Amino acid sequence: FNAKLKIMHDEATSKLQPLEAKMANMETSIKSYQTQRKMMYDTLVTHNRDDLLRQKARSRDVSSQLDAISSEQKALQGKRSHADDKRIELENKTREIEAQIQQHAQTSSIQGGRVNIAHARKKRKLDEEYE
Repeated sequence: FNAKLKIMHDEATSKLQPLEAKMANMETSIKSYQTQRKMMYDTLVTHNRDDLLRQKARSRDVSSQLDAISSEQKALQGKRSHADDKRIELENKTREIEAQIQQHAQTSSIQGGRVNIAHARKKRKLDEEYE
């Protein structure tokens, strides 16, 4: 019975040694893959963080540019509003002068056979203002 047991033990041991060697190789491979996986994860996380930081910096730049454009636009709108007010004021003055010229043109510079110098001067002055 001991001889049979010893034979079975020897057979099991001979089968166990290659399996243990394979297992050791697999554990080494697993450790290697885990190390490689950790390195890849760290690389990806670092890369993504770097991308996010670059994107954040770009966003900050674009935001500051938009703020500058917005303030410039407000300033230009203020200038445009002032120019529009000035234009309307000048158009109204022009209409007034045209009305005065039209009213003044209805009366003649010659009254009673004589040239009314004051009337002619006023007409000349209105014509100059109009131009």
